Amino acid sequence: MDFIKAILLAIVQGFTEFIPISSTGHMILVEDLLRFAQDPQFITSFMVIIQLPSIMAVVIYFWRDLWPFHTKGGIQEPGENAAVVDWAAQPPIVLRGMALVRQLPLLRPQGESPEDVAYQDHMEATLLFWSKIVFAFIPAMVLGFLFADFIEEHLFSSMTVAIMLVLGGVAILLIERMRHGDRFVTVHDINYRTAFIIGCFQCIAMIPGTSRSGASIIGGLLLGANRATATEFSFVLAIPTMLGATVYTMVKHGVSFSPEQWQLLAVGSIVSFIVAYFSVAFLMGYIRRHSFALFAWYRIVLGGLVLLAWWMHSGG
Repeated sequence: MDFIKAILLAIVQGFTEFIPISSTGHMILVEDLLRFAQDPQFITSFMVIIQLPSIMAVVIYFWRDLWPFHTKGGIQEPGENAAVVDWAAQPPIVLRGMALVRQLPLLRPQGESPEDVAYQDHMEATLLFWSKIVFAFIPAMVLGFLFADFIEEHLFSSMTVAIMLVLGGVAILLIERMRHGDRFVTVHDINYRTAFIIGCFQCIAMIPGTSRSGASIIGGLLLGANRATATEFSFVLAIPTMLGATVYTMVKHGVSFSPEQWQLLAVGSIVSFIVAYFSVAFLMGYIRRHSFALFAWYRIVLGGLVLLAWWMHSGG
C-alpha cells in the first residue's frame, strides 16, 4: 500500500512543483489524507528528495538554453532568436569577470565566422544567465539556512497551507488585472538587481502553501517580465533552490533508509521525473495563450474547502 501512496505523492509533486499551486502544500494535504505507514522523518525526506528528479526534468527540457558548450552546429545562427547580451549594461565586476573567463582555453574566442560568433555569443550569454540565477538563489540560501527548521516545526500544517493557498490565489488574480510590462522579453534581459528581487520573492514560498514557482513568477511579473519570461526564469531558479533544499534535508536527516524506503524513493523519483517533465511542457505552452487566473481560482477554492473542512471538524 505504501508504494501506491508513494506513487500518488510523486504524481502530486511532479505535477504541482512548477505550476503555481504549491507542491509542498499539496503533498502535506495528500499525506494527511493517505497517512504513510513510515516514520515522520522519512516522510519529510521523501517529500524533499523526490524534488531532485523534477530538477532533472527542467534541465532536460531547457537543455538547449542552459548548456553553454553546445557543438557549433547546434547553435542558432544570429537572428534566429539567439541570445544577445548588452555588455554596456553589465556591472563592471561582471565585465572584469568575463574578461578573465575569455582567457580560459575552453572559453577563448575561436574565430570570426558566423558559426564561431554564434557559438561565442551563446556561450557567454548562457554563462551570464547562470551567474544571475546563482545571484537570485542567494536570498533563499541564506533565509533557508536560518529559518528552515523553524518553518518545518511550526508551519507545516494543513491550516497554514489552506490560508496561503487562498492568499496566493487572491494575489495572482490582482496581479493578472495589472498591465504586464515587456521590459524583460527573454530571461537574458533580466538584470542582476531584478534577479535578486525575484529571488527575494521566492523566499515567501518557504511558507507551505505559497508556491515557489508562483512567488517567483509573481515577482517577475511585477518587475516587468512577460509571462513566458517570468515562468522560464522561475523554472531555472528552481534548480539551485531545490537542489539546495534536498542536500540540506539529506545532511540533516541522513540517508540511513531501510531497503523498503529506498525502493519507495526510487519509485517516487521515477514517477516524479516523468510527471514533472510533462508539467513543465504543459505550463510553458499554456501561459503563452492564457493567464494564471485558472490556477488562482483553483487555489482559492481548494484553500476554502480545506478551511471549511477544518471549521466543520472543529465543531463549527
